[in-house]
Amino acid sequence: MKYMGKGMNNSIKKGVVVAIILLFVSVSVIPSTGNRVSFDDITPPVTTISFDPPEPNGDNGWYVSDVEVTLNASDNMSGVNATYYRINYGEWDTYEVPFVINESNYYVIEYYSVDNEGNVEDVKSASFKVDSVPPVTTAHVSGNDIWLTATDDMSGVNWIEFRIDGGSVQIGNSFTFASEGAHQVDFHSIDIAGNVEPWKSITVTIDYTPPTIEITWEVFGNFICGWQVIFTATCSDATSGMDYVEFYINEGLMFTAVAAPYEYTLEWSSALKSSTLKVVAHDIAGNSANATLNLSEIQSLNSMWLPRLLERFPLLNNLIKLFMERWRI
Repeated sequence: MKYMGKGMNNSIKKGVVVAIILLFVSVSVIPSTGNRVSFDDITPPVTTISFDPPEPNGDNGWYVSDVEVTLNASDNMSGVNATYYRINYGEWDTYEVPFVINESNYYVIEYYSVDNEGNVEDVKSASFKVDSVPPVTTAHVSGNDIWLTATDDMSGVNWIEFRIDGGSVQIGNSFTFASEGAHQVDFHSIDIAGNVEPWKSITVTIDYTPPTIEITWEVFGNFICGWQVIFTATCSDATSGMDYVEFYINEGLMFTAVAAPYEYTLEWSSALKSSTLKVVAHDIAGNSANATLNLSEIQSLNSMWLPRLLERFPLLNNLIKLFMERWRI
């Protein structure tokens, strides 16, 4: 009996070992059912952002070109399910491939990812600024002076440059010409981001010499209908050219002529004998000259009334000639 008991114990031990082996073999040959193995994943993914160019390629922290934005998400446990982003607080969008920012503006990119266990990453953000448009400069000419104004809707104007007749480049926004004649002015601006406007050019004619002016007059009319005096200002300016001519009576502006012939018609009366006519001629450069005429010089109506009367009435002219001939006899 003692011998039989020992044999049975060994059999039991062998049976246990065989059972364990069969258990492992059976587990190894069970086909996969496709079910996801559940991990204890409580850590959200990690998303990083990068730019191309990697750093601002303009001045003062500005990009001056398109910017490509790339988002990279990783999760060491269950894996990344999706990445989301939005631009300047707009609508959220699903990130799939890098996207390009190609308009000048200030930008805030917000982004985050979610993993396969539903863990949500905290929203991150990155900001940058883009100005790829150069400033716009305009020239204003007034007389012998030039003013330059520049505008830039994004980073702002840094400075304005100009040069006169191909000379050295100067920084400033105004210039007064020293010599008369035609001058070429080149100008442009640079903004704070470093964008350089292409050079522009204008030709400016400088004139420091006032126009010349001469006053003449003619008398028209008769004793019955009255008299009119037509004043003519003969003006010229060889450099910038004539602009306009003003006619004054006793310092009161009576008429402005904007094109040649520069004429003013005055209804004559005896009260005008003590008046003064002043004519002021203005050239395009802003120079002016004036000439005055004392109307007492026209008291005899320029001795024109008798010739014009005889011209108007030929029969009267013939009678006077006949009378003169007989008087001489």
